Amino acid sequence: MPEDRSPPHETSVDAKSSSKHKWRGKLFSTEGIFGKSSGDVESTDDDVASFLQSSTTKPRARPQPAPRIDTAAAPRYSASAEDVEPTSVVDVYRAPKPRQYKGLRVAFVTAAPEIIGEGGDEAELPSREVSKFLGITGQPGQNQAVGLHSSIDDDQPRRGRDPSPLPSDDSAFEPKLLQRAPTGLSEIFDDKQSDNSEEELELRSRSFSASPLSKLKPLPQLPSRDHQNCDTEIGPRLGSPDVSPLTDTESDSDGDSIPQPRGVAYDKRSDHLHVPSSEMLVVNSITPEPSPQSRSIDSGIGPSSYGFPILTRDAHAPPEAPVVRSRVDGEGTSAQLPVPKSKAFSLRQVAKGLGDDSLDDFDARVGRFNNIFRLGVSAQTDLMGVPFVRWIRAACWWFLKGRQGLESEVRSKPDAPSDAHSSPNLKQAYVNLAKSWWIVKEITPNHPEITRFGKASMNSLCAMIKSFGDSMLAELAEVHVHIVANMRALTMSMKRNGKLPPPDLEIQRLDLHVFLEHPILPPEIADLMLNNTVESSGKGKKGISEPFFPTPIGDTQRHFNFGRLFVEVFVPLGGPKQSLRIPCVLSVLRDRGQLGVQAAITNQDGQVNLIISDEADGALSWKSVQWQIQSHEISITIQAGFVPTFKLQVSFMEKDFKTLWGICDYTQRIRKDVSTRRDEDLIFERTLVNFRCDDAKHFPANPIPDCQLRLFERKIALPDKREERTVHNGFRLTVITPSSMKTLSMVNYELGRENPILFGIHRGKDGSRLVLRILPFSVKVSPTFAQPEDIDLFRHLLSGTFTIKEDRHFPSLQLQSLAVIAKSISVPTSQEESRGITTIPWNKLRVVHKGSSSRDHEIIPTGLESVQIFADSDIGTFADRMNLASGELQLGLSLENFNKVKFLRPARSDATWSLADDRVSREILNSICVVLKIMNSSSTVRTYCFRSLQDVHSFQTLVTGFSVLFDGVAGNFTISRRRMVMPVYKKREANSARLQVLRRDKVVQLIAFFEDCSHGACINFALKVTDVFETFEKGEWFCLRIVDAKFPLPKIADDESKDFVCLDMPEYPSEHDDITIGFHNGQGAYIDQDRHPSTIALHSDDDLNRITDVSPPIHLSTTFRYASNPDELRPAADCVDPSPTDAHVYSRETAPNTTRLETILTSLLHAPCLTYSSGLSALHAAYTFLNPSRISIGGGYHGSHGVLGIYRKLTGAKIMPLECGEEELQKGDVIHLETPVNPTGEAFEIRKFADKAHRRGAWLLIDATFGPPGLQDPFLWGADMVMHSGTKYLGGHSDMLCGVLATRNEQWIKGLREERVYLGSVMGSLEGWLGVRSLRTLEVRISRQSSNCEHLVQWMNGLASHERDDVGRLIEKVYHASLQNEDMVWLKKQMPNGFGPVFAFTMKDEAMAKQLPSKLHLFHHATSLGGVETLIEWRAMSDASVDRRLLRISVGLEHWEDLRDDLLQGFKSLLNEL
Repeated sequence: MPEDRSPPHETSVDAKSSSKHKWRGKLFSTEGIFGKSSGDVESTDDDVASFLQSSTTKPRARPQPAPRIDTAAAPRYSASAEDVEPTSVVDVYRAPKPRQYKGLRVAFVTAAPEIIGEGGDEAELPSREVSKFLGITGQPGQNQAVGLHSSIDDDQPRRGRDPSPLPSDDSAFEPKLLQRAPTGLSEIFDDKQSDNSEEELELRSRSFSASPLSKLKPLPQLPSRDHQNCDTEIGPRLGSPDVSPLTDTESDSDGDSIPQPRGVAYDKRSDHLHVPSSEMLVVNSITPEPSPQSRSIDSGIGPSSYGFPILTRDAHAPPEAPVVRSRVDGEGTSAQLPVPKSKAFSLRQVAKGLGDDSLDDFDARVGRFNNIFRLGVSAQTDLMGVPFVRWIRAACWWFLKGRQGLESEVRSKPDAPSDAHSSPNLKQAYVNLAKSWWIVKEITPNHPEITRFGKASMNSLCAMIKSFGDSMLAELAEVHVHIVANMRALTMSMKRNGKLPPPDLEIQRLDLHVFLEHPILPPEIADLMLNNTVESSGKGKKGISEPFFPTPIGDTQRHFNFGRLFVEVFVPLGGPKQSLRIPCVLSVLRDRGQLGVQAAITNQDGQVNLIISDEADGALSWKSVQWQIQSHEISITIQAGFVPTFKLQVSFMEKDFKTLWGICDYTQRIRKDVSTRRDEDLIFERTLVNFRCDDAKHFPANPIPDCQLRLFERKIALPDKREERTVHNGFRLTVITPSSMKTLSMVNYELGRENPILFGIHRGKDGSRLVLRILPFSVKVSPTFAQPEDIDLFRHLLSGTFTIKEDRHFPSLQLQSLAVIAKSISVPTSQEESRGITTIPWNKLRVVHKGSSSRDHEIIPTGLESVQIFADSDIGTFADRMNLASGELQLGLSLENFNKVKFLRPARSDATWSLADDRVSREILNSICVVLKIMNSSSTVRTYCFRSLQDVHSFQTLVTGFSVLFDGVAGNFTISRRRMVMPVYKKREANSARLQVLRRDKVVQLIAFFEDCSHGACINFALKVTDVFETFEKGEWFCLRIVDAKFPLPKIADDESKDFVCLDMPEYPSEHDDITIGFHNGQGAYIDQDRHPSTIALHSDDDLNRITDVSPPIHLSTTFRYASNPDELRPAADCVDPSPTDAHVYSRETAPNTTRLETILTSLLHAPCLTYSSGLSALHAAYTFLNPSRISIGGGYHGSHGVLGIYRKLTGAKIMPLECGEEELQKGDVIHLETPVNPTGEAFEIRKFADKAHRRGAWLLIDATFGPPGLQDPFLWGADMVMHSGTKYLGGHSDMLCGVLATRNEQWIKGLREERVYLGSVMGSLEGWLGVRSLRTLEVRISRQSSNCEHLVQWMNGLASHERDDVGRLIEKVYHASLQNEDMVWLKKQMPNGFGPVFAFTMKDEAMAKQLPSKLHLFHHATSLGGVETLIEWRAMSDASVDRRLLRISVGLEHWEDLRDDLLQGFKSLLNEL
């Protein structure tokens, strides 16, 4: 089988990707009507050669009509009788050399001129454009040479061509005058083939059919000045015998296709053009009658132009003479245009000349066989009586056969000498090529089916035939052009490699038949062997919808050609072993608009003409083909209608069989990958502007336009007896190059299942581009969408966040953290590997209920996702699809942190993690990959931690459907089983329990989660109206008893879901026992979380009221009596939890007033609190408990640095700056952040430092003294512990000392409480009472003080910015968080209710700062802050580290305008003194 060595059709992108041997491509590459590189094709410029034929050529005697002057082409000089040359042979394939003749002789012709005058309705160009060239046309001394500038037929056969493509420079040569007269020469001798592209042919066809002169040759169009000096790249690639006949066109800077000028060779052996003798014309039986039709020189470049401008050199001009280019104006008059000398001969011309020379040499060596071929065919039939299609079939057959034989010999004997031509196979290959050459040289151009369209080059006739609507004949004419171009390319390669046939080639024992003898098929079989025909094949079997020539030499306008394979087809005759053997050729094709491959099987005479393709109306499909691998055959089932009739056996060579198998297998895999599979839904499909992929193994590196992108959502079926359910199982992304490219490339990636989706978005002028990094390969792909909304839709689909209008959205919830751990102990992945996701800076969580809607396959994912959870962070989004059936929802609650809720999820791949590639760290990325793999392989516990209890309850309601009626902590939970014989109870007791009462519709459930209970972790059961409830007090406990409650026992320890309860399908209530629940107060703990801070400050301690006093009394006692009932006495060793809030023993442990203060603070700070004697004692207690080895701290309060100095002296801890490198932190270290900071009141972003600490396993301690409750909540932004100097705003009256530590870590609270007993830094009872008094008004005070402060800051900052103002000249700068304009994005979230009541400013000099406080009347010059009165301090009095020009103001409750006026008079007073 001959390998198809045609280079694949390259787009501009493909061309850029190849940089090797660019000079060869520029020298030998072309483009043409078949869409791939080839040799030259025919040029209609070569009509000049016909126009200039010698007048001595005698036409056949016949009546001549009255001649008319051919004003379109005739020169102005007539010829005399004595100038006529003797009869000679004209070889139109030998180009004349350009010479400077003194005059030209022309004869009158009978054809009417095409256009008379300039411009006009029929002209291709307006008169104004035509007139631009009149000056050049009329230049003397140039028109004489126009007739010699005849172009050469590039694709018609040639004989005796001069090997040099360049014109002679012999200035002494004097050519004789020529005369033109009708010679009757066939079109086969007219060098008029045009090297034009497919687009130009189509344009010609349209312009031709639209013109009134459509029956004549189309009018030429003037070349533009911009195209006169353009070089081009033409010619076949060296060494490639199969090159597509692309037209000789090039693109200028504007992308226009322009023709390439070529030189004219002149025969040195005879100083004249060769004209055939009359004797030779008589012998040539195929020569048609001469035509009187005149010809015009087609050298325009427009839609109606078929030729090219002619580039030549004046033979008598000096070396410096400019090169001229021939052109034809609107009237067909020849003229010469000046062209720069450097553009006289291009590499393309040289390459074309080489190809013509090699074709001439081949013709000279095998031309002696032509008469043998002619006689062989004439003995059987009339040459012109054979249909044109059969001649083309034969030409293709013998060209392919000859080229295959030649290639086989060269490959089998690569080391054979170049002059070795003795092989019979090689000789037969030469003869086969000679057959093809004879057909396209002498037969097809003169066939009546072609000549009836007039006298023109075959390439021009293609457009003309198309304009008449005969597309099949036009296609055959194009095949002729293709064969000629490939013959040129092949012979040039043969000549370069020394493989041309020898001059004395012997033909003994060689096959010289032109037409093969095929057996005659029975009529019932013959009809079924054709489906590539415009007519019905008979017996109800239809042909294909658009028939085509089945054996193209290369790529065509319709198909890509991947190879031709010579096969043997066996047609059964009815007997078991009776069959007819028919040699055929199988062409592997692909329609340019389709992905499926086709196989065209045809023999030489067309009896077999079958097309195998994808399923189509009337055509054979690949389903009818059975592959027989062992015998290298395929079996094709032929059927009439729906009834199988017989099977064809097609036998291959082993190499050819594997080639066909590989092509079909590759195409089938591509079609399979781009199609929707059984477990998938197509959710997105677009044609991209371009697509870039750095996966060089599977896709071109450069951007490819018009690629097809498809996104599939994969599904997996779940075993469910009640209903058929499918759940999300990731995505599949496919991108395939357009079918208009010969080489199909595709990428196919699975996304979102075991790896996150990493994306980036770039929007530019050329469209929006999405950059995806595919894990685990780290391949980057970049699709560019035409519409901006497409990229958003694609991103939402891929990230799992796409919603429709029928979906129900709910308000966002503030998410603090998210954790996913494996529940199964069989999973080897440790929790530490997935710990990185806990450091992700989460922002919010959204819950969406999927609505019912008609499903559009393009944009709506299918499935049963009724609830979707979208968790948004700074680096991306986590999409969790709650694909849960009845009984699968498992809920868990935390006793340590009320803001946490847990779900037990089965092993599924229903989550998608999409991340911003440029924001995610490698540690977090690796952790997410581990988490996704855990989700797919094991049951997981997904813990959502929110920033408030209200968000927890909302989240529970949205996911479970149960609303929360009660949420609290019971100090005791007891299950009492009453024995039957004696009234004795067997107790199952838990010291602490988290309780919730839930309701959905009419169903009310009680769920309880126990701490350290040996009998189980949790239970849930339904409460009914028939249940009996009893309340009683036992000592200081408030108790509730459910008499004979019906409930299930807690789950056993081996159960995976023992820590979770199922709400929609609770366990069967097998137990009937009493349940007693004991509370420390009458309402339960944390029940006030949803109330306003003002209400909380006034009523959160109501449960501690034991007397009728509205104002809590002061308890001065330091010790308290034990219980009088011995049964209620518990030794200290047996106490697991602290005593109740009103069971005090010693005031160094607890006291009534400090306990009440801590109760209120716990509600306000949203975390358990402990109070200390001062803020610094609280800070010392924190460092003593945490015991860090390294502390990162900024400037801030100088007292904090004093405490750290003592701590460092005791422990040797390292003190580091606040902005230290993250790598300097280690596990257990502390970042001490004061925000807003003392003394300036400026703020820092808590989230930033929380992430920094948590990524290294460190802790974040926040000193929030300047940001009291109501202004900021550090726990919302990741703080681990919060410290307040209660002396300031919590006290608020400058009359108490207090320190507060708050943390949501229950173990830390227990440890801090125990250590406080021995540190002794407890508050006194009086300070505790004062603290309670102050908290009652906290919200009102802070709101007013912060508002006053902002007004003063804005006023003073305005003064400082206007130095022309007298007061403004005193102020250097004002400091406050409200002035941090560049930080307002995060600052307004962190401090939504105000930026703090403290600010600072610097004066111009120290003296001013020292004197200003004494000038004020409403400001107390004193240290400290937070009181109801306004304080000002020259900060140098208490802090030696600050700027001595700095003044700090703590704004009180006075009206801000009064404070403003007081400051203004103080400034003025200071000015007066200065």
